[in-house]
Amino acid sequence: MNKSQFEEKHKLGRKQLGEHLKKPGRIEVNENTARIYERAFGCTLEDLQRAPATEERKKSRPMGWRRIAFPMSDNDRMILKLTALRYNVEVTTILRMSAALFTIVAELQLSDRRRQVAEMQAQLDAFPTGLGHLAATSHGQGQIMEALASEQAAIKARDLSGSSFFDHEWGESYEGSGDLFGDFLEQKLMELAPDIYEHSGGSPCSDLFGDVIDDLSQDDPLGRMVLLKGDVQPQDVMKLPADERIAYLHDHCRAETRAAFEEHEAFLASLELDFDLGSDEREDDA
Repeated sequence: MNKSQFEEKHKLGRKQLGEHLKKPGRIEVNENTARIYERAFGCTLEDLQRAPATEERKKSRPMGWRRIAFPMSDNDRMILKLTALRYNVEVTTILRMSAALFTIVAELQLSDRRRQVAEMQAQLDAFPTGLGHLAATSHGQGQIMEALASEQAAIKARDLSGSSFFDHEWGESYEGSGDLFGDFLEQKLMELAPDIYEHSGGSPCSDLFGDVIDDLSQDDPLGRMVLLKGDVQPQDVMKLPADERIAYLHDHCRAETRAAFEEHEAFLASLELDFDLGSDEREDDA
């Protein structure tokens, strides 16, 4: 994109743009200009304020520090941003604390399972001995003891998900997802943060802030993609009245985002999905 195209798209004067691009050091700009560069270069204000990673700067990093990069879905990135906003911390703070936070949650889950094993063992120990002559009683107790042994072994191995259990060890009446850790996260999120969590059948980690994202985008498909792609920041959309959000999102849509949206819409159209509920009802009536 040349200077004229940049000026046309982002409404930044040629003279001002030229001065900024020529200056080798740090530049001071107002918030509005910073937001323009944020949208234009597809980065955050935090990224813009960070000095470029020159070879000299890389060498000057404290020993033991390294920049890392890993793929993350647009939805998960938005959840990370909204979590940081909710608790008034930086995204980097959450990432640095992730190992400690995961350890805490994992140990809470294992502790909860130990408690349940202990409670069941106590009930077995208190079981009346006067019915020992009945085969079903002894058989039932034996099965429970085997189940507790399997659970204790899994806990000792720190098997959070239950992947070490054989198929025949899972209870037929179990209504969970098949991932004990995911079920524990869902339970705790429903208890502690019901205002931002609603289970939709996927991973609990990806079901956070669903209603918030819907509200910010006003259920507009293009607006949602603009938000998730990072063309705008959620805190900026939050400041707007609900009836102004779609127009704001559309106005700040980058060309790359619009192209991705159109490609996605074309793909959905090519599937030719047809959910004609009326025909089903007619067939039922017949």
